Amino acid sequence: MLFDNKGRGEREPNDTYVSNCSKTRAMCPELKYLSCSNTEILRALFDEGLVNAVEWKELYSRPEPKVAGVEVADKVTHMLLGVAIGDSLGYPVERLSPEERSKRYGLITSYINGRALPSDDTQLTFDTVKVILEQGRVVPWELARIFASHHIYGMGRTVREFLRNYRERGLPWYRTGVERPSNGALMRISPVIIPNLKSKENYLVDAVLDTLITHNEPLAIASSVAFADMLWNVINSSGRIDAKWIIERFVHIISKLTGDKKYKTRKVAKVRYEGPASEFIRDQVYYALDRGLSVQELSKTIGSGGYLMETVPNALFIFVKYLNDPQRGIIEAVNFTKDSDTIASLVASAFGALYGSQAFRREWVMQLPGKLLKHGQDGEVFQLLDCVKAFLTS
Repeated sequence: MLFDNKGRGEREPNDTYVSNCSKTRAMCPELKYLSCSNTEILRALFDEGLVNAVEWKELYSRPEPKVAGVEVADKVTHMLLGVAIGDSLGYPVERLSPEERSKRYGLITSYINGRALPSDDTQLTFDTVKVILEQGRVVPWELARIFASHHIYGMGRTVREFLRNYRERGLPWYRTGVERPSNGALMRISPVIIPNLKSKENYLVDAVLDTLITHNEPLAIASSVAFADMLWNVINSSGRIDAKWIIERFVHIISKLTGDKKYKTRKVAKVRYEGPASEFIRDQVYYALDRGLSVQELSKTIGSGGYLMETVPNALFIFVKYLNDPQRGIIEAVNFTKDSDTIASLVASAFGALYGSQAFRREWVMQLPGKLLKHGQDGEVFQLLDCVKAFLTS
């Protein structure tokens, strides 16, 4: 049964992991952390040098939710629905440049040829939802298992290498991640805030564990934590969103988790940069906002592919620029970025968390089949959203 009351994870995360984890260190790798809480697991992984990021002490400060019940359930379900909508709008055209898209389709405002097909963004996001509903929390070894259990559409090189590490090499989940700053973990990270809204889990910890399964790299981990934190604060907001605070908080988290690691822009970018990712993201977002750049202009300036030095500033810029016009923001992401499905899914999930159903055009919801596989069951996404709503309001 998909949705039950088992394993809701009501225990309080412990500041020490010795009592539980020391008993499992002699076990086989797959069972090494079986009896530990996620906070204990993360501390142990850092202690053993298995997390390729800086151990920021605030990761272990569990945030308390400010909203509950029906209100939060509505925001969360539309956050998740945004992933599927943005992905399905952008996936058919992600391999085309914005110029090629415009010549072939004009301004894209609906699903191409009426077809709304899922890609890895939707699939892996709702794989994470399934694990949370079944287990009551983020269970990393179950995430690795479900990611590897079916065909993944449009997956990138990093996820492909994860599958090779997990399926063929038989590595345990905490050793399968690849050191590459691409966006394949960021795109699926939104569900990790759900257990923290329901029980005494910690979405900051969960974002790290979820990410390192496939992307064990400082900027990948930092981007996932920062985005999950942004979604958490949007969902828990009770008034106007402070755009500057959103930007500063986002880059602060990235700076803490990436430390002194330097990143370079790619050749596709018009600007040349080498240094901390947080400074580049902050400077480019503020520059684009101050100069009134369009989404297309920023995309041409820094690139907008699957590299996180491109994905993150584009998604953050679009969200802040169109904070009061969510549907326009989603359309801009679909039309004027290279990795259109992922950037649109990130933007749409953030707008769904903020505005609920008002973030989306009615036809985007009505024409979405809700499949997770191209030949799969219609409506599966909507069934899972109903389960999430029940989980959060029960």
